[in-house]
Amino acid sequence: MIATETDVRPLECVFFLRGVSSAAYFEQMKGRGARTIDAAEFQTVTPDPGACKDKFLLVDAVGVTDSPLADTRPLQPLNTRRESLEKLLGKAANQGISVDEVAALASRLSALNSQITEAEHAELTSLGGAPLVDIAHGLAQASDPDAQQAARDRGGSAAARELVREATRPLAANPELRKRILTIRRSYDLPYDEHTPDVLLGVEARDMSLDAAQSTVTSWRQYLADNQDEIDALRVAFEDLRRDPAAVYAQLADLARQIERPPHRSVDPGRAVGGLPQAWHRPGATAAARACRSW
Repeated sequence: MIATETDVRPLECVFFLRGVSSAAYFEQMKGRGARTIDAAEFQTVTPDPGACKDKFLLVDAVGVTDSPLADTRPLQPLNTRRESLEKLLGKAANQGISVDEVAALASRLSALNSQITEAEHAELTSLGGAPLVDIAHGLAQASDPDAQQAARDRGGSAAARELVREATRPLAANPELRKRILTIRRSYDLPYDEHTPDVLLGVEARDMSLDAAQSTVTSWRQYLADNQDEIDALRVAFEDLRRDPAAVYAQLADLARQIERPPHRSVDPGRAVGGLPQAWHRPGATAAARACRSW
């Protein structure tokens, strides 16, 4: 349904529900998911910590990718998805890496390149003599089927193999670069332990009586009453999605510091300081809560 004149850059999934009539049309439709986007802009629609668009998913429900009109392949070959980055870098170092593994390594390094900080970019460039994105691009070009076929046409399998060796040379000749890449990659990974069994720490009975339920409701109401000022402060700060929470916090913090200074006296709720309405002083209320009580 979506082909030309559509640019939704955060799009991460392209779903095919019907066939296509031409290769160009397929490329246009597939290209809807290939739009790049800055990580900060991407996080405005995908608020996961550290989220960035480093790939997109193509779901083929009707066999479009099996058509001779479709020229497409996965970002990582299926037979390399279980290969760790450490293993791929090790194979690059000893020149025992296959073309599919070079493609997988290019994909992994490209994904890492989109996540790291400017300081890490500079560090890897200094270690490798070239930006990480250039190294990944070289690997992707060397593993491209057309480039491999052109090399074989020129000089047989030896020329195709030399193309791979040349692309992996920056990694093979630089153990410090490989080590630092792994260190940085691990700092962004979320470890998932599949082997250590869970340990039962304790078992306790729960009272499911009506009295217990009423007690829970009562204690929750009491909590809300006891913390009303803090709840009001949070509600004020975050109820308007158009306001930048960081700016709201800075204004509240500045106003709270002013209110904490003696003498404490009542002020007109209609007046404002720093763009935020003032509130009356009430004993027992936190400064931030007093600051936004009438907002």
